[in-house]
Amino acid sequence: MGLSRSSIFAFSFIRSPGGIDYTKHIYNFHNRPTMIIYLLTLLAGLGIGVIASVVGVGGGFLAVPYLMMVCSLEPMEAVGTSLVMVTGTGYSSTIAYLRGDRPKIPLGLSLGIMAVPGVYLGYALLARTAEETFKLAFGVTLLAVAIYLGTGTKGRLATGEWGGRERGRWYYFSPMGFFGGLISAFFGVGGGVIYTPYLILAPRLRPRVAAGTSLLAIAVSGTFAIFIYGYTDHISLYLAVSLLAGTVAGSQIGVRLSTKLKGKHIVLALSAIVFITGLRMLLMVL
Repeated sequence: MGLSRSSIFAFSFIRSPGGIDYTKHIYNFHNRPTMIIYLLTLLAGLGIGVIASVVGVGGGFLAVPYLMMVCSLEPMEAVGTSLVMVTGTGYSSTIAYLRGDRPKIPLGLSLGIMAVPGVYLGYALLARTAEETFKLAFGVTLLAVAIYLGTGTKGRLATGEWGGRERGRWYYFSPMGFFGGLISAFFGVGGGVIYTPYLILAPRLRPRVAAGTSLLAIAVSGTFAIFIYGYTDHISLYLAVSLLAGTVAGSQIGVRLSTKLKGKHIVLALSAIVFITGLRMLLMVL
């Protein structure tokens, strides 16, 4: 039995200022039963949560393509919905990391706060960007991050040497938060694909510490991003809740799994996943 139109209006953001009808995302997912789609979204969130917490990202780089390709959301709605999941993952994973390898709290908070103006700018840019342009920019950005991470850390990947003596004070690296916020709000990816590689390469944090610090920054900046996208009715609430439920559970599994992995394996996983996702987005355009 389907949900009544009144109940949908009561519990979700139905229409954007542009008149997009969100009921199509409740009633019609390629003619599949609604509950199957919600279950699929829940399972997708579980897998995303595991991967995201292991490599220290919010998971949006996987969630946004899923929401666009499987759930047929437009870029603005896919990004807004993804950011709910990303922020929830950030909070959940940060709490889990506090029990083990403690993140650099001052650095994480400062990155998140510095991201706020970047979040606003990213939202404004996305509102003026065509869908095909968005997909192309998303794919190219992810490929660039993956290649940079792999080539920039080639020597240490070969030797397995990570971490070592950290360099610089936390406030030296805080301005990078602006760019993370810009990427986060434009692509719905949380900023972890920027923060984690940066924290490994610049201040030379150990991968697990970098992951925890990145997730704290994601939680802080994501809260502001949710406010912007929610206020402008660009969040599909049911899908966001389904993804979030899965990722919260998956993130706890991922944090435990990360203790059994070597730092170089975490970085290799991050590079490979980002590269594959970027390539997939480009293929949607070409």
